[in-house]
Amino acid sequence: MNNRFNNYDLAEQKAINVLSQNNPGAKIIVEKMLNDENLAEYITVCDDLDIRGSKLCLLYSDCCKNNDYNFQITLYLFQQGVFTKEDVTENLSLDKPIPFLSDLLPKVEGINDRKFPLETRQGWNEYCTNCREIFTAELNKQKQRLSR
Repeated sequence: MNNRFNNYDLAEQKAINVLSQNNPGAKIIVEKMLNDENLAEYITVCDDLDIRGSKLCLLYSDCCKNNDYNFQITLYLFQQGVFTKEDVTENLSLDKPIPFLSDLLPKVEGINDRKFPLETRQGWNEYCTNCREIFTAELNKQKQRLSR
């Protein structure tokens, strides 16, 4: 893999270039992902969902509140198909995207200690359903506010 001295291999350099789209903030996020074993596996998730450049910055800062844990769980939910590509694209196209995770969600045992896979945890399916319902309701409210 790579080390703290930013000696990225060719594949990692390509990931940085593709996902950052020459956005300095996005480049920092991609490098953070490459250097964190908990985040590195989600590089392809971002690529598959066209989360690049400024959209990657919006996801990390606005939707995940600059929190690595929220970022990881959000990307995990994307990977698990809880949110569609359309959900992600629509939300990240808003001037002020909303978080995919809500503080209203019930906690799932093990979710805070990064013990993956989470889908084996009791309450995980309910968590995903609630997460999607809360997000959809908030997204609809945001769209109604913008249409006024």
